[in-house]
Amino acid sequence: MYVVGSFEHSLFVELVISEIEEAGVSQEQILAIPLDKRNEKPKLFDTAQYADGKSFLDLALVLGTIGMLLGAIYGFVLPLGPIIWALFGLVTGAWIGFIVKFIVIRRQANKQLQTGRGKTTEVVIMVNCPENRVKEIQHILWAHHAQAVGSLE
Repeated sequence: MYVVGSFEHSLFVELVISEIEEAGVSQEQILAIPLDKRNEKPKLFDTAQYADGKSFLDLALVLGTIGMLLGAIYGFVLPLGPIIWALFGLVTGAWIGFIVKFIVIRRQANKQLQTGRGKTTEVVIMVNCPENRVKEIQHILWAHHAQAVGSLE
């Protein structure tokens, strides 16, 4: 029977391995795997194979519509007429919306990269033990601040 626990990389990993060995599990039956974090920056633009659900166009379309509406309204009193000012308002509002959304998404992506996307699992410990000792091993893992614990036959 396998018992698996995930931990943040800390002193608790060493303590839990020591306590499991003291509980009578041999060192050959314990496997600890450190995980690497992603170092590359997240992609800003979606492709056909990768889409994260963030859209640059929503704010651009809203501000473009507002700019077009204001351009058409005030175009009746401005020179060049309402159609030219409506098109100018559409393009200007769309660009402003696109740039604002681009800056916001880029800042969020950089913030997530710096913080490591919140609390992440950095070390996974797998213990091969008899079925009658599963509860004891799970208790040891939970007592040393495991983020998650599971078992598999």
